[in-house]
Amino acid sequence: MGFLPFSLRTRVRIQRLPPTCALEGIDLRPYRFVTGQTYDLNPDVARVLLLWEYAVLANGESPDQDGHGRVCAKCGLWAFPVGQSDTPPLIHFHCNHCGHITSQPLT
Repeated sequence: MGFLPFSLRTRVRIQRLPPTCALEGIDLRPYRFVTGQTYDLNPDVARVLLLWEYAVLANGESPDQDGHGRVCAKCGLWAFPVGQSDTPPLIHFHCNHCGHITSQPLT
């Protein structure tokens, strides 16, 4: 088996504990989460915790204060604005985790 770089892990901080031992088919029992603690997790586990708002990214990445960040449709982690176009008026987002680029109408 080849070398797996550490970047394949996602650092999250647990905000609140999930009420069950499994979410979306992922067994959470081996993790023994503690509220306020930071964990380096498999991206699939982190994605579920982030989407259900049991955790937040702990490596300094978060949506912009004015709400311009958004959840990546491909991996479920945060994507950030990288530019916009005038015709049609769109804002473009890039996910630093999976590289997915998406656009949405400017409001």
